[in-house]
Amino acid sequence: MKRKKHYKKTAVSVILTAVLAFSALNIPVVFAEENDIIVFSDAVLKQALLDAGADTSGDSEITEGELSALEGTLSLGGLGITDLAGMEHAAGISVLGLADNRIRSIAPLVGLTLTDLDVSSNYLDITGGSGDMADIQALTDAGCTVVYSPQKAIPVDGVSLDISSLTLCTGDTATLTAIFNPADAANQNTTWASDGESVATVADGAVTAVSVGTATVTVTTQDGGYTDTCDVAVKSPDLETSAYTIDSGYLTGVAKLTSPGQLKANFGNDPENIVIYDLDGAVYDGERVGTGMKVKLIIGGTVRDELTVIVNGDTNGDGMISITDYTLTRLHILGLKSLQNVFLTAGDTSGDGIVSITDYTLIRLDILGLKSIGGFVPSLPAVSDARIRAFLDVALAQQGKPYVWSAEGPDGFDCSGYVYYCLTQVGYSVYRATANTYSHWPSWQYVDREHLQPGDLMFYYSDDPNDGDHIGHIGIYLGNGYHIHASSSYGCVIICKFDGWYDEMFSHGMRVWY
Repeated sequence: MKRKKHYKKTAVSVILTAVLAFSALNIPVVFAEENDIIVFSDAVLKQALLDAGADTSGDSEITEGELSALEGTLSLGGLGITDLAGMEHAAGISVLGLADNRIRSIAPLVGLTLTDLDVSSNYLDITGGSGDMADIQALTDAGCTVVYSPQKAIPVDGVSLDISSLTLCTGDTATLTAIFNPADAANQNTTWASDGESVATVADGAVTAVSVGTATVTVTTQDGGYTDTCDVAVKSPDLETSAYTIDSGYLTGVAKLTSPGQLKANFGNDPENIVIYDLDGAVYDGERVGTGMKVKLIIGGTVRDELTVIVNGDTNGDGMISITDYTLTRLHILGLKSLQNVFLTAGDTSGDGIVSITDYTLIRLDILGLKSIGGFVPSLPAVSDARIRAFLDVALAQQGKPYVWSAEGPDGFDCSGYVYYCLTQVGYSVYRATANTYSHWPSWQYVDREHLQPGDLMFYYSDDPNDGDHIGHIGIYLGNGYHIHASSSYGCVIICKFDGWYDEMFSHGMRVWY
């Protein structure tokens, strides 16, 4: 024990000896923390201390030692100070004036040997039991006279909504929440407004979807007039289409070989909200939509509407009409294997309510390419010219026949072969040529997109960027924004809307009859 005490005394003696030695040489003894530069959270506070002479070294920084060297009275009132972090090192200050700032906490001052402190007209919470009152009491208990009343109401510096955009269906409601900056601002009263009351209304943040369309909801703070907005899109909760027939949860009129993209495009709803499911209930993005598949409208994560697809003649659900469908229909008629549910409806190709020999005959004729089972035909304008009417009738009769490169009918077509076939079937004299050649046929009249009429030929640029202005595709305009063509993408003769790729790549039209 004695030896341990001796060692302790010796260590202390060494430290004291070193301090005395430095003093004898007139070298100031400064402990490391005194030279540490204070990092202030509030630039206004730092500048106020610089102006008060805290920076004795002239390097525009304030060390802990420099700040602790300040003595006496320090008046920092009315400067807009918000944060006192760093002031815990002002050990020599006895009187501190901080009135009329924006200070929200005086915690850094607790522990200083202050005799007088004025923190009135700040943003302190001086209600009983608050943290600020606990700090004031601690200073008071240490012998400091603290002036802290009155305090100012904390103003609003900004506002934001918790949701920036909403997608609703008619009849839906949603609640928006205004988030204030700062969160404890005194006046959190707001006003709400919608710039499209017929689309969406709002009351105290509660949004109600009224009709299909878009609106912008705005919140405005009573204090300061700060605003934020939420874009509201209201959509129909129902699957809507003029291309197909909807009846009792079934979607009929879908042609064979219809792709998921083409099916979605024929609805009036946003394609992004339409999801197709296969027969096993998995999301489907294959080549063809078939009988028994589900089309669901999903908005805001909720299934709003659902339809079951029926492709006339497709009795096995693969989206085609083949020998398999013929066989299944035949077995049903013979009583050997019954078609069930939607497949029974798909087998009724004649639409007479029963599956009979007529139906499998129609399926057989479609397979042989002799007579196509009809698909979608949009509402088209009346055509008075008998030549054009006959031409369009021939064109529509080929719907669903397969796309075959260089073929010109009657069992399959490529795009220019399809147009050649339709023209020659009504007695028009023209030789077989490419789409590019037909695009500048000398006896036909040039037509721009604004003046297209039913029966006009439509020409599209090639997808190959190296082809320049080369025409790579041809179709026939039907009217009302629809055209029919032999499509390599869809694999058959199909009716499409004149939009998307077709609108982007369209070059011009040519009028055969004028």
